[in-house]
Amino acid sequence: MNIHERTNTPRRRQAAKNAVRSGDGYAQSPEAARASAKRPASATRLLTGLTGLVAAVAAIVALKRLDLPLHEKTLLTIFCTAAAMIVVDFVAYRTWTNPSAGMALRAANAWSVERIVSKLVGFWATIGAVAVAYSIFPEYHGGFYAEPLAAARLMLPWLLLASPFYIAYVDRRQAEPEDIYAELGRFLTARGPLPRRELLGQHARAWLVKGFFLPLMFAYLATGLHDVWAVDVTKLWGNFGALYEASYDAIFLIDLLFAVVGYLFTFRLLDTHIRSAEPTVAGWVVCLICYQPFWSIIGSNYLQYEQDKFYWGGLTAGHPVIYVAWGSLILAASAIYAVSTVAFGLRFSNLTHRGIITSGPYRWTKHPAYFFKCLSFWLISIPFLSNQGIEAALAQSALLILGNAIYVARAYTEEKHLSRDPVYREYQQFIREHGAVARLVKLVKPALR
Repeated sequence: MNIHERTNTPRRRQAAKNAVRSGDGYAQSPEAARASAKRPASATRLLTGLTGLVAAVAAIVALKRLDLPLHEKTLLTIFCTAAAMIVVDFVAYRTWTNPSAGMALRAANAWSVERIVSKLVGFWATIGAVAVAYSIFPEYHGGFYAEPLAAARLMLPWLLLASPFYIAYVDRRQAEPEDIYAELGRFLTARGPLPRRELLGQHARAWLVKGFFLPLMFAYLATGLHDVWAVDVTKLWGNFGALYEASYDAIFLIDLLFAVVGYLFTFRLLDTHIRSAEPTVAGWVVCLICYQPFWSIIGSNYLQYEQDKFYWGGLTAGHPVIYVAWGSLILAASAIYAVSTVAFGLRFSNLTHRGIITSGPYRWTKHPAYFFKCLSFWLISIPFLSNQGIEAALAQSALLILGNAIYVARAYTEEKHLSRDPVYREYQQFIREHGAVARLVKLVKPALR
């Protein structure tokens, strides 16, 4: 299993219920029903992600022979990928003019040195709190996090230099300049009360997401880039096994790269800021147990569905046509999973709402990444064909089903969270009526009559 597999982040497709969901606090209005034939506009276009993908591939190829420390090459790859998408979003799609960005086209507020300084205090106090957490928890003291730590030290002076200018620029154009950073800064300098509880909770959850996932994904990305750069491509041709391994690693490297870009580039100026973070304990639990260090406990002790170590390669050995076809099917499923992340552009993030994505694979189903990643797990591990007998096969299959159930729960909690946005409710209705499953039912149903 490759690096990203060990983070165990498969996603699944959840078929939406057609009944009115009164428990979610909303009902389908006649107007919404009439409008359901039209797919809601996506927060970002697929072109943005595809442009980033081209830039990512170009950067990876160009940096292969560059003699720089790994964390610097990783940062360059990240920034090249992000820069291409920023240009498309900022210039072509003018995302900074989106109502959701909360930015005026011209200066909307008078200069307020007091508010800008308060925001700077609030921002750097938040960064300081995250740094203290890293210094306290032993998890972050080992060599695994050496690359993200080196990258953070390199970028810190640049962040110090840029933050006053960015905060001042946004403050002048922000529709609601009195945000959580201003309130937090005033409280910390004894010039204001404790920030509003709702804003403070939202702020803490958003930074907990970033603080947990960014170093983890950066560490995996740096290792993945190192491994990809070490591949001798001249040895791949004519050897499907080697080509499969290299392609599989490259696919998940792209997924990791876009995840890191998403966690790093959360800017209101780009309309990629966090609107809300997962508000329920259940949502956090079912998400975090899928990642290290939690997955090493849950997966190894309770959901180890690969006990026989019998994989698809062993099953198809000696049958070249089946071997190539089966491996290609795994790569196709994994590629759709990665493209589902690419479709987020600059906005990927677990446990947060940063705009509703309705383009790319999300045009056809709400959870393409979940579905195809889980499918690839079954194709790779083939727990139902254990070489240790029927009992082992049944046990392993049951364990993988339980593992899939975690992602069913993730999909459910995510939908509960996103359903607070009316755009997502419109998207749900569109998928119910015009998604891949709905279209398949419309094709099959007449034949069954």
